[in-house]
Amino acid sequence: KNLFEIWLRDDNTAVLSIRGTVPHASSWLENFYSAMVPASGSIKTSPDSVFNYKLSEDPKAAVHAGWAVGLAHMAPYMTAELAGLISSGKVSNLIVVGHSQGGALAFLASSYLYYLSADNKLPSKINIKTYCSAAPKPGNLYYAYDFDHIMRNGMAFTVVNAADWVPESPPTEQTFGDIN
Repeated sequence: KNLFEIWLRDDNTAVLSIRGTVPHASSWLENFYSAMVPASGSIKTSPDSVFNYKLSEDPKAAVHAGWAVGLAHMAPYMTAELAGLISSGKVSNLIVVGHSQGGALAFLASSYLYYLSADNKLPSKINIKTYCSAAPKPGNLYYAYDFDHIMRNGMAFTVVNAADWVPESPPTEQTFGDIN
């Protein structure tokens, strides 16, 4: 049930907007499938399709399994659209946005696209900026450190309402002082 839209601006910038949770069982199951998987690896999405991904360079980094599967289903379409726009010269900057589940997916999509660009698997380098609102935690602390590193210099922003429980999920090793 994950969907995205790509909007074009006149300044060689594309906006990739990822939809959050919808009222469907599979969308909610994606949220609750919170086991951690390595931040680099592969996911078999169908009998004849495998999604190879790299979301971090740190071998200790792990990400939320449900959202990794969500990214696995969107990424081939997302990458094909963006590669076409980059090749045509229409896009050199990308803004990735998402709210709630879409925010968690925006974190992962930003990492995925960053490493595709860094590893020369896109037609040319692309500048990525990320905005997430009410996003839950997409990975462990090692993933967070890597994300912070690749989005250094103010290239990622998250907006959190202190009364919202979603950014506190899924449960992790936290102290009560860490919780809003």
